[in-house]
Amino acid sequence: MSWLQSNLANIVIILLIIALLYVCIRSLWKDRSSGCAGCGGNCSSCHIAGGIETIRTQQAARKGV
Repeated sequence: MSWLQSNLANIVIILLIIALLYVCIRSLWKDRSSGCAGCGGNCSSCHIAGGIETIRTQQAARKGV
């Protein structure tokens, strides 16, 4: 019990770091699953420039937007 009390601050910090890593990895995974991964926003130097807009337009047309 004394070990737990003496290391409680370390345990809390480690749990917070693990939770933060989980949230970051989950966010990256969701972005990748939705097709938003890897876009830096500089379309003029993108090798698939215009391709993502075509895909988004097609998806919007399917949804009836």
